[in-house]
Amino acid sequence: QQLAEGVAALRTRGEQLKSEMAPLREKISLLEMAETATCPLCGQELSKDRRDELIDQFKAEGKAKGDKFRANGAEIRRLEERREQLTQKRAKLERELQEHTSLQRREATLAQKLSEALAAAQERVDQQKALGIIEQKFEEESYALEERAALAHLRAELEALGYDGEAHERARSQVAHLSDFEQRHQQLRTAREGLKEERAELKQLRERQLHWRSTVKEDRKRQEELASDVATLPKVESQLQALEPRVDQLASEERMARDRLAAARQKLAYCEKLAERRKETVERERTAREEQAIYQELRTAFGKQGIQAMIIENAIPEIEDEANELLARMTNGRMHVRFETQREKKTEKDEFIETLDIYISDEMGTRNYNMYSGGEAFRINFAIRIALSKLLARRAGARLRTLFIDEGFGTQDAEGRSRLVEAINAVKDDFARVLVVTHIEELKDAFPVRIDVQKTPQGSQITIR
Repeated sequence: QQLAEGVAALRTRGEQLKSEMAPLREKISLLEMAETATCPLCGQELSKDRRDELIDQFKAEGKAKGDKFRANGAEIRRLEERREQLTQKRAKLERELQEHTSLQRREATLAQKLSEALAAAQERVDQQKALGIIEQKFEEESYALEERAALAHLRAELEALGYDGEAHERARSQVAHLSDFEQRHQQLRTAREGLKEERAELKQLRERQLHWRSTVKEDRKRQEELASDVATLPKVESQLQALEPRVDQLASEERMARDRLAAARQKLAYCEKLAERRKETVERERTAREEQAIYQELRTAFGKQGIQAMIIENAIPEIEDEANELLARMTNGRMHVRFETQREKKTEKDEFIETLDIYISDEMGTRNYNMYSGGEAFRINFAIRIALSKLLARRAGARLRTLFIDEGFGTQDAEGRSRLVEAINAVKDDFARVLVVTHIEELKDAFPVRIDVQKTPQGSQITIR
């Protein structure tokens, strides 16, 4: 696992080195193809010696990274081989462990079988000993002493009684002859006991006979009544046949009425549900309308025409004053910026839309931002950014401690550079530290402290002057 983690770390480092070498190759290619005295990387002036120096420096840096990359590859292969050796060794140890475990199980099985065989042999020896003891007692007649004594006593009593077999046989024959009378006596007792039950049953039968006679009498009377009704039966049947179509029609109408009633009840239930849902929907609509009104007010308040517009309108004068003050220092009062947050619609008069337009003017009047030179645009951007940073710092309740200016002087002429340096010196008291990055030689002595960074084959060298 440690080897796998090491390989993964080396692969990650290798990818990182590849990603670092690609920009170096691109920079070397750009520098080698460059025919002008302008740096293709930063756009500054660059001499041929300086270009060759940068190419040598990038190649040395690329070679060092390439050596590290190849060393990483060799180390990865070594670790992979070591990992493969350990994997094979582990597989061999696992096979040996499996064989050892199998031998242990077999040894345990054999030990159990041996123990069972020894126990069976000991049991057989014990049984043979017990059998010998029993045979000895049988030969000596020393077994069942009490039972044998009782048997002898019974034989003596039998002889003392003087048992006569013939008399016993005669008595048994007489008992068999008299057994029939005993059976008949038992039948007599049973018949006497059943007599009471039969008398009670006879009484019940007589009562049922009286009941059926009364029922027959009533049935005969009912028969006479029905006979008179039977005489009128044909007339009733004809009336019944005449009424059957009407009954069928009424039954059909009843079924239809029941169906209509069920449908009406179903519709009524559905209407009641719809009424309940309508109440709920109306209530939700009312709540939604109230929330919609609140959200519309909040949208207006937090939208471009609400709080945002108020914040911008309050902040714009501060940014405008701060930017114009700094711009006046850099241009000797020649340039001025103005911010507008509303513009009249082209389609409708007296209607305004929220916007943020920046108007820049000089002695030639107000012009579009694209009409100014690179140096003028840089001064405008510089002034607005400083003003915006100061505003944000004041709003946050903190000071803007550090100011970074990275390049930008290449677009200025000599007077513009001088003005920009004067502007930086003019605002330096507002910052604890101002860092200016530039490749222009003539500006290196314009500031009291200078940090020179020079790249060498051994790495970047820093000199503070």
